[in-house]
Amino acid sequence: EGGRGGRVSEVGASLSDHHNLIVRLRRNRLQIAKTFETTTYVMQGAIVVINVFVVNLLYGFSSLLSSMQAQIPTSIVGPLFGSQIPLEPVMYMTAIFSVATAALNAFSIARVTPGVSRAFWYYLGILMMISGAGIILGSMMMNYILGSTLHALSNLTLTSF
Repeated sequence: EGGRGGRVSEVGASLSDHHNLIVRLRRNRLQIAKTFETTTYVMQGAIVVINVFVVNLLYGFSSLLSSMQAQIPTSIVGPLFGSQIPLEPVMYMTAIFSVATAALNAFSIARVTPGVSRAFWYYLGILMMISGAGIILGSMMMNYILGSTLHALSNLTLTSF
């Protein structure tokens, strides 16, 4: 063991340790990225369904109040009571909100997940499908839940109170 070089066994062990550390860190990063990706998919669906619930509740109670307007004198509550909220602008805002959150979530997943740089479009496509399914399922659930309730409430008259 003269003067040049090092001990081959120590260098080999050190390189092996570093290689194993790098592989373990990459595996942990990928596991965390996949967990984040799955959580973001679930949250996107939940955000869209909650948004649809709020819009349907708003529109349903607006319809209910506008049907009661004829039974209440305007001098008591004011002229704006019971005016029905237009549905089209609210639905446009729901769609814009869903697309915006899908784009932001796709960007965040693409930044966190190691891999191809064009993965943004892949994640955006998946999130848009989740958003569409959330809008359809949320509307179906709200129509089922609120349909009979609002129909029963709209049949009530203020004279029965």
